[in-house]
Amino acid sequence: MIVVIAAVSEDGYIGKGGKIPWSIPEDLRRFRELTMGHPVIMGRKTWESLPRKPLDGRLNYVVTRQRGYRAPGAVVSRSLEHAIMMAESGEPLEEGIDYRKIYIIGGGEIYRQAMEYADRLEITLVRRKVSGDVKFPEVGEEWKEVARVERGEYAFITYEQ
Repeated sequence: MIVVIAAVSEDGYIGKGGKIPWSIPEDLRRFRELTMGHPVIMGRKTWESLPRKPLDGRLNYVVTRQRGYRAPGAVVSRSLEHAIMMAESGEPLEEGIDYRKIYIIGGGEIYRQAMEYADRLEITLVRRKVSGDVKFPEVGEEWKEVARVERGEYAFITYEQ
């Protein structure tokens, strides 16, 4: 199963200047709980924005077109499709990793590409308008909401196709 996980403002933004434009500790805890023990696939800019690399307890894949790019502690791939193929085949095999669920964790371009592969979306809807420079792709009618947990200023929403 391929899961896209993101926090998205009500006007569709996910970031500005390589940063998340809000701080919601419960969202970060949820992200950690859901992704822990699974492969996570991200773009180079997302990798570079991480305060600590690699994300512990997860097998990190970094997608970049840059030849010779080094991401210590992560597997570097030249395409999202290749990273997904490696994760689905358990490559590299790492103890404690559950390859049955693969998380796509950003950024904008990777999310756009991932929508055609995804089986589930785990979205934190942040109920505020923000100034941003990266938007999340439109969630089309093929996606059905299957779960929602309201938290006042935000909601955790699960969509499936």
